[in-house]
Amino acid sequence: MKMKGLNKEIKVTKLAEVLDARLLDTKRGLKGLEKDMRINNGAMNETAQFLYTENEKKVNPSYQKLVEEQMKIRADIATLREKRSMIEEALKRYDLIEQRRDGKKYLEDAVVEVSLSQMTKWGIKEADVE
Repeated sequence: MKMKGLNKEIKVTKLAEVLDARLLDTKRGLKGLEKDMRINNGAMNETAQFLYTENEKKVNPSYQKLVEEQMKIRADIATLREKRSMIEEALKRYDLIEQRRDGKKYLEDAVVEVSLSQMTKWGIKEADVE
């Protein structure tokens, strides 16, 4: 692996291996968050949205907390879905999916040039691809 400015030359085999691992991590994270969302929805259904007193109607603080938690979970899900899409796009761009499907072996000498900022978006550290 060689550095070229802000780009890094990475062996295709190593890039495919690391991207596959990140894709799996992302999918597991999404499953967990979707489960958290279902649990949160169930809790919201069982919690009164408003508290009524003699003269006023107030939002139930417990319900408000569940709403805020749900908004955070939704934001996390959106972030992970975006990351998953970027990784899948990278695998397609470097033709790595098709090579796996066809049972072809990666060319050991094949090298791609990837920017450090792109690696960060994929969740890859420099040490992961060395």
